[in-house]
Amino acid sequence: MIDDLYQQHILDHAQHPRHYGRLETDSETNPTDLTENSQSQNATNSADQAAWQQTVEMANLSCGDEISVDVSLDKKGIIKDIAWRGDGCAISRAAASILSEWAVGKPLRQVQDLSVADIVTKLGLESLSQSRVKCARLLIVALQKVSYPPKD
Repeated sequence: MIDDLYQQHILDHAQHPRHYGRLETDSETNPTDLTENSQSQNATNSADQAAWQQTVEMANLSCGDEISVDVSLDKKGIIKDIAWRGDGCAISRAAASILSEWAVGKPLRQVQDLSVADIVTKLGLESLSQSRVKCARLLIVALQKVSYPPKD
């Protein structure tokens, strides 16, 4: 019974992902699409550097899952908003959905330090096979590529 409930939870997030898409960018504060490949990072033009956004891309080479993550941080490194898009299995999509919901309002460092056990718990599961762990961690691994504060 409980397993069925959690399976439905995973399927719901996989089929109706939350935070799916792109973050809107202001052409003045974020004039380019920011990707890890370009090593681009952008801060607002305001005096207090209140917002910063970066996009990172990640792939799980063992299965072909891919994700691109936009993250917006405040000046203290708190995640203001997050959006993701990509192709992957149900676990990969559900994990990105569930973890992105959880991450908003949390310090980036706390999200980057999430353990495998924490991820499995947040998914509502007791365990995952090693191959599925790689799928479930994809969003977190992408966020570990975000460097904040920005390097000059």
